[in-house]
Amino acid sequence: MRLRKHRPKAFGLNLIVALSVLALGAASAQASGEFELLDSGQLKTFLQHGITSESATVHLDTALGAILSVAGLGFELKCTAVIASGLTVQAHGLLLGRLLYTGCTALESSALLHELPCSVSDKGGHEQLGKILTNLIHGLLFLHGTKNYILVKPDPPATSFANLVLKGAECPISGLYEVAGTQMLEVKPGHGLGLLVTPIFNSTLFPLITHPKIKFGERNATLSGPAEVLLAGSLAGKEWGAVP
Repeated sequence: MRLRKHRPKAFGLNLIVALSVLALGAASAQASGEFELLDSGQLKTFLQHGITSESATVHLDTALGAILSVAGLGFELKCTAVIASGLTVQAHGLLLGRLLYTGCTALESSALLHELPCSVSDKGGHEQLGKILTNLIHGLLFLHGTKNYILVKPDPPATSFANLVLKGAECPISGLYEVAGTQMLEVKPGHGLGLLVTPIFNSTLFPLITHPKIKFGERNATLSGPAEVLLAGSLAGKEWGAVP
């Protein structure tokens, strides 16, 4: 799904704007991108439709799930589904809310991906085994080159995405781990009516961003697994996207 043809923008300025507001809370941030909506045959920006914000849902690729791979610990954290918790899409290019990951297990990083004898939960959020509720996070839409990206980080005063608890009598990685940092998502038209967002790791694309990466405790980690963001509420079933 591609809603409209590309229109020229000041690419370098957009990236600088995105970086300068990323340090702010979502309440004061202004993204350099916009969202658009196809409604009653009219393709307009959210604001042109008179929309300031709307709720949204997230669907993971069920075959892949969401995987957090941790360097040096020899394990991966895999979750099979995600539920949006108070997630909103805002007209000026912001996403704000929390995510509840379910079906989460710890796997040994090997060709066989054996499940480790570790229970997985969050601390201070959902606190149920196999479930991880993130802190409040925000994503900032911006254009770089000819592509849209979303820069994601914890929303202040939160300083981490989540605090994970791994435990078990024979769990080799038992402990409390803070998941923090910054994650870049590439934005493409979805398979249906939404946005397809995919984690990327190539920091050379963004020379002005010093550390576009995730930290699991003191170790580097990478997030993989595409997801589709769909509108909910009164706009459920409507086609939408990022203005190219």
